[in-house]
Formats: sequence, C-alpha cells, structure tokens
Amino acid sequence: MEASETKQIATMLERIGWNALLHCEGLPESVLHWPPPMPYASSLFSLTVQLLEGMEWWLLRPLGLHPTLDGQELSISSLQTFTDIKNYYIQCIREVYSVLDTLSDLDTQLYVKAPLSPTDRERASRIPVRMCLLFALERCAVLLGQIQLLRQFFDDGERILQEINETQPELDETIPLSEITANSSSLFLQS
Repeated sequence: MEASETKQIATMLERIGWNALLHCEGLPESVLHWPPPMPYASSLFSLTVQLLEGMEWWLLRPLGLHPTLDGQELSISSLQTFTDIKNYYIQCIREVYSVLDTLSDLDTQLYVKAPLSPTDRERASRIPVRMCLLFALERCAVLLGQIQLLRQFFDDGERILQEINETQPELDETIPLSEITANSSSLFLQS
C-alpha cells in the first residue's frame, strides 16, 4: 500500500531537515555564522533558520500550529547556536508529523488562510492545504541546495588551504633575496 501524499511530504521534509543539519554539524559556530563574500549570500546558520521558517511558515502556521517544547511555544528568533537549531528542528518535525499523519489526501483540498508576509497583512487570500505543503517542500529543497553548495564551498576552501600549506616552505626556512631576484629576472628575460 502506497503512503498518502501527506505522509510522503512529511518524510521528504524530515530528510531535507536532517540533511541540512548534517551539513552544519561539527562546524565551529564562527563558521556557521560566517557570511560568504558573495552577493545575496547568507551564512549556513541563516540558511538553516530559513529552512525551519519555511516549514513553520508554509506548513504549521496555516494549520494553526507552532513548534512547542514542554508546553511552551518556541520562537525562531531565539535561535543562536547549532544546538538551538537542532532542538527547534526536532520539535518542528514532530509537529509536522502530528498534523500530516492525521491529514488525509482529501483534507489537503481544504482551503486555509494563506500565510502573509509582514508587508502584506491586509490581503486575506485562501489557498488549499496541498499548496501550502508543496510550497514548504519547494522552499526547503531550495534552501537545502544552498546549504549544500555553501558547505562544498567551505570544504573546497579548506582543502585548497591545506594543499597550500603542504607545498609552501616552512616559516623558519628563509630564501636569500639574491636567489629570489635572480630567479625573477631570468623569468623576465625568457619572455
């Protein structure tokens, strides 16, 4: 028997979330919060928080839910460390499963109030639950791709630095200035 679409979406969101956390795990907090020197780029931490916001914004809030811990509502704005993100994600995915496990595919055709951006408070459009689920899935998948790309960027930079360190002369080795100038002048004469 094939799982319902809602359960498949819950499973995909869980995999996306764990994959994002896996790419951040073990990195120093300074690296997680480092914004890469590229236009419109965000830190790994920021991208991971945005992934959680996507789940919350497009899936939980339209259905009237919010991640909680011990009866207390969790706030995404209070996340400061990787451990905070991981704990928030665990609670968020629990809420996702609690609602999607009970939601039938027929229920996904019901309309809910669309999540509104802070600048769009007056619009009160309604969209199907299924569209909210697909928006959440799409947003989280895009953010996971950005997280993977940024992590690869870090890993490649680390590998290049290691190669440079292995090929460079030790700091205590000094190359005589005459040797440097002799080598550089012969390069100019050859061209």
